[in-house]
Amino acid sequence: MIRILINRRLLAGKYILNALAQAKSKYGQTAAILSISRTMLWRKMR
Repeated sequence: MIRILINRRLLAGKYILNALAQAKSKYGQTAAILSISRTMLWRKMR
């Protein structure tokens, strides 16, 4: 049961990320790329 809940949360996260990516692509893919690269760099710094 716990694993199923975790998997559902991960799937929900992926759907949210996809929705955000699509929304950003409408405004501009460059903004999405910058935000993704920024988060990746932030994670590497930590």
